[in-house]
Amino acid sequence: MPWAGWLGQKKQDEDVLGLLSAGAAVILSEIMSDMAFDGAERCVDMQEGAGVPLQIVGLLVFAVLHLATATRSFRSLLVSRLGEGLYKSLFSVLSLLSFAAALYGYARTGFVPYWPNDAAVVLLQSFLIMPLAIILLVSSYVSRGTQRLTRHPMLSGVALACFGHVLVNGDQSAVILFGGLGIYAVIAMVWSDQQRRHSSSEQDQLFLSQTGYLPKISRLKFQPGDTLPRLGVMGPAIGLVAYGLALSYHGQLIGVSPLASLVGG
Repeated sequence: MPWAGWLGQKKQDEDVLGLLSAGAAVILSEIMSDMAFDGAERCVDMQEGAGVPLQIVGLLVFAVLHLATATRSFRSLLVSRLGEGLYKSLFSVLSLLSFAAALYGYARTGFVPYWPNDAAVVLLQSFLIMPLAIILLVSSYVSRGTQRLTRHPMLSGVALACFGHVLVNGDQSAVILFGGLGIYAVIAMVWSDQQRRHSSSEQDQLFLSQTGYLPKISRLKFQPGDTLPRLGVMGPAIGLVAYGLALSYHGQLIGVSPLASLVGG
């Protein structure tokens, strides 16, 4: 009967997702045990340099996966073949696996410094770059009005946070991990705009004409015909609270406190 074939396919899909989820759980458990390090005291018990290729491959897979599925025609094809539910599940698990692989490589790579950590850079990163990054990132999930500040607030926040961490860390692993993610975020913004420019949708063209990469005072004022709601204060306020929590608990969560490093410097 037709439903019997559907049930068999559903069971097969669940088995695949179960295997992928189990693999992701194993990798994440390894990361949690290996990322309990402080500054330069990273695990180096693997063969020297073995973590670097894993970082690069994980980031490349993560980036290609997201850029490919951001291509509207390709995403529509996948959804039509797999179904919305299976597509989203596979996308989520594969994203988790690839990003987890990059983090695992980061945790298993020896400390190779490129430039020294400077108190002025820590100040710049902690009290200018990161507030902007976290406010944009968090606010983008609270209100679409954040796009009045910048066309891609979430990706802009990720890029700022990543490049800020490259500056303040200055070692090989940080340059690969955070630099790679930052470059991906910039490419993703450009690619998203490219998709809209080639779209016949009037909404896409209005969105491009009414937004930009850099803030502009005139965009903050709501006008008839705008595709975006008002900016409001709720998003930035929640983002500011999130920044305060991140600054306060960074040491407990990651092992390195920006405030402590300033005092130590």
